[in-house]
Amino acid sequence: MLFSIIIAVYNKEKYIGQTIESILKQKYENYELILIDDGSTDSSYEYANKNKKIRFLHHKNQGVSVTRNRGLQVAKGEYVLFVDADDSLKIEALKTLEEIIIKEKPDVIMFGMTERYENQREKKLSPNFYGRYDQQEFFKDFHLRNQNGVYGYVANKAFRRNIVVDHEIEFCSKYKLSEDFYFFLQVYEQANSFIVIQ
Repeated sequence: MLFSIIIAVYNKEKYIGQTIESILKQKYENYELILIDDGSTDSSYEYANKNKKIRFLHHKNQGVSVTRNRGLQVAKGEYVLFVDADDSLKIEALKTLEEIIIKEKPDVIMFGMTERYENQREKKLSPNFYGRYDQQEFFKDFHLRNQNGVYGYVANKAFRRNIVVDHEIEFCSKYKLSEDFYFFLQVYEQANSFIVIQ
């Protein structure tokens, strides 16, 4: 099972090194790391371009939606994860996701991870246990369930890539806020069920 990990970067030189290292240290090694620099004016570009394990793309500044869409266009994995340029993955994150996906597929297309904070600043995505919700249950109490950010926030999910390809789902560049929320609402409409990894 191949994961495509997509990182959109804009002026994150302070954090991007830590983010990349958390991915390169994963116990599960069948992934591709795609980093797209959105016209950074700091040294984010230089750091990312030094590592041969990273599939690196660069374009002039066009915003996060265009940048993430470009990542989706070149991704090859069966499942896609977006990781923000100032977040990290726990070392077991991909391995745990793989185990849960094998157990639950083929009907689940979306997996959402709650967030663990190592300290006041450092956020790490750490899958530990999960609950399962069907589509009807999800939309019934959407606002309550979204209080912890699992449903609308982009950088804590894995989803089947064919869903966005088959239904031509992409991030909308006209939205300057909550573009990730709108993106995943479209994905949820195609979901039979949804796994929350807490």
